[in-house]
Amino acid sequence: MKSVFLLASDGKKILGSGSYGLEGFQAMLKNPEKSGFMTCGYGTGIQLDPKNSNSPFLFLGIDFKALGIEATVEMGREFERRKDAILFLTKGDVPGRWKVKPLSEDSNYAPLESMFSLPPNFSPQNPETRNFLVSSGTHELACLVHPITKEVSYLMIRDGRSIQEEFKVFLWIIFFQFLFSVLYVIGVGFLFSTLIGLPVRQLVESCNKIEGGDYSISVPQTPFRELSLLGSTLSQVAARVGFRIEAANNELLERHRRLSAIFECISARIYLLDKNAQTITMANSITCNRLGVAAVPPEGIPLENERKFLLRDLNEKATDFHAEFFDDFDGRTYVLNAFTLKDHLETSLGYVIVERDITLEKEINRMKSEFVSNVSHELRTPLTSIQAYAEMLVDGEISRPQEVKDYLNIILFETERLTRLVNDVLDLSRIESGKHRIKPSIIKPGQIAQHTIYLMERWAAKKKQQLLLEQDEYSDSLYADKDLLEQALLNLVSNGIKYTQEGGKICLKTWKSDEEIFFQVIDNGIGMSKTEVSQLFTKFFRADSDIVRQAGGTGLGLVLVQEIARIHGGRVEVESTPGLGAKFTLCIPLKNPLFMQQKAASGGEAAGSP
Repeated sequence: MKSVFLLASDGKKILGSGSYGLEGFQAMLKNPEKSGFMTCGYGTGIQLDPKNSNSPFLFLGIDFKALGIEATVEMGREFERRKDAILFLTKGDVPGRWKVKPLSEDSNYAPLESMFSLPPNFSPQNPETRNFLVSSGTHELACLVHPITKEVSYLMIRDGRSIQEEFKVFLWIIFFQFLFSVLYVIGVGFLFSTLIGLPVRQLVESCNKIEGGDYSISVPQTPFRELSLLGSTLSQVAARVGFRIEAANNELLERHRRLSAIFECISARIYLLDKNAQTITMANSITCNRLGVAAVPPEGIPLENERKFLLRDLNEKATDFHAEFFDDFDGRTYVLNAFTLKDHLETSLGYVIVERDITLEKEINRMKSEFVSNVSHELRTPLTSIQAYAEMLVDGEISRPQEVKDYLNIILFETERLTRLVNDVLDLSRIESGKHRIKPSIIKPGQIAQHTIYLMERWAAKKKQQLLLEQDEYSDSLYADKDLLEQALLNLVSNGIKYTQEGGKICLKTWKSDEEIFFQVIDNGIGMSKTEVSQLFTKFFRADSDIVRQAGGTGLGLVLVQEIARIHGGRVEVESTPGLGAKFTLCIPLKNPLFMQQKAASGGEAAGSP
């Protein structure tokens, strides 16, 4: 047989193998006059239950021509071996009429008359009839398999129920094979999923660790080379990525630390506002102190009404916005500058506000204005005198020689006054800017004091004042800038002369201790209050007194003295009582910075060292 099929009554294939003769038999099943047993040149079909019209058909595809005589003999032997088969000898007298008789009288055989109804044209001489299957309509199948003579053939009959039972066995075999195949596939699938699923899950866990920031992963080796290679590659990539991310984080942390340090070290108030300019989202420590908090909370701090009013036009003037205001909190003046904070897409993220204290600047500007006014006044007074006396001399209004001499002395005095004023301004400017050239040398403190008294005696004599010098006997020298030290003493003594009434007393004392040289100027002049003493070394400061205004000055002399003391590593001390005079003490260390520099440059003991 070339094919075996179990077909539904309408020709649909249920089960089977091969394809020989299938289409032809399916075409026969579509015939409305089909019977329970049908055959064709390619095989035969038997309805398993002829009483049920919907019962399936068993189709056997047989190439009878190819089988030939040997096949029919073999089938005969098979039927002989199987006792449930019956073999008959058939003979046809005329076409359409047949005589059938068993070959033996064995009890296994049965009469044929009641079982088969042969078609009228069934002739053993026709080769096609030798491949023709007939059915009894119950369970028997018959087949003409072997011609003995031209008129006699073998007719093999078999019970179809054995075929049905074999088909059932076949179905059970198919079922168990299918079940075994399913179980086998499940088992192989489970084994495969176990072998490949575990490393895949480990790879997924490793990816989750990488996503969570853990780059120190280790993927175990597996029997699958590709998965092992993927795991090794993933571990290497994770290590490299982790190293680069750590390096980037360290760099970002370092930048953040530097920016935070800069942000915190700036003396101005700096804070960030949201897009609506209503809430402070970030601020430096100075701003936090102003707000009374240790740090800005995540939800931010609402902006004060005063600053809301200042920033009311911020959205309209997002660039170059500034405003000046007075803060009642600390009583100082600030200038507020606002800048728009944008991302790389030029989208506004908020505003950066900088509040800078300009109180000192305004005070300096005020003091500069006062200084210009004072200097102008100080310059105008002597210049007016010089101009007036010079014009009188040029016009010849003065004829007596003594008056000419007196006028010339007045012009000389005012010229010296102008010179001192200009020198004070220039000296202080050079010292503060660091442009003054220091010329240290070994000097004798007593000689500097004597020379100062000598220069100032004439001034003191004009006010009928006593100018005294008191100094201890010591031979120590001092390494210092002679010109600067002399200028400091001249300023102290001249202040004593200016702010002491006529007939007063000014004394310059000098002495030494183990480590310092002291120059002290004592007067019994107008004195100063504690408030005035606290502001004494402020630039352009002058006490509010008639004597001070009459004495003139720019308020730079004592500032210049303090700068000279600083250059020498010393200090200036002041003691004063209103109406009882003042005491100024200039203290210069023996081992001052100039001495130490000279010693380091010479590589040993400085010349003239104490």
